[in-house]
Amino acid sequence: MTPARLLRLGALVFALVGGGIIAWLVDKAIRYPEVRASQFGYEAPFWPALIAFVLLCTAVGVYLQLRAARRVDDGEDLYAQRHRRHPSEKYPEEYASDRDDSSAR
Repeated sequence: MTPARLLRLGALVFALVGGGIIAWLVDKAIRYPEVRASQFGYEAPFWPALIAFVLLCTAVGVYLQLRAARRVDDGEDLYAQRHRRHPSEKYPEEYASDRDDSSAR
């Protein structure tokens, strides 16, 4: 399986899990409509805000995975600029072997 296909599969699984959570929350909202959230003396309906939050988070997660899949399809290396890719300047003795390899190129 290609990395892009795995990312798309991950997006599908993420969407299914998020959809399942939303379906469960909708069921609870229908069964217990009296549940309300209160803070600092104010009250608000609990279920719509929670459902909207889960829906937003699911949509963002699916979007990010599909965007990553598109970038991989375009040939981009998603790990090309990862943190500490180069030998450390603070502790050069830890990465002496890496430095010797890079100077040979």
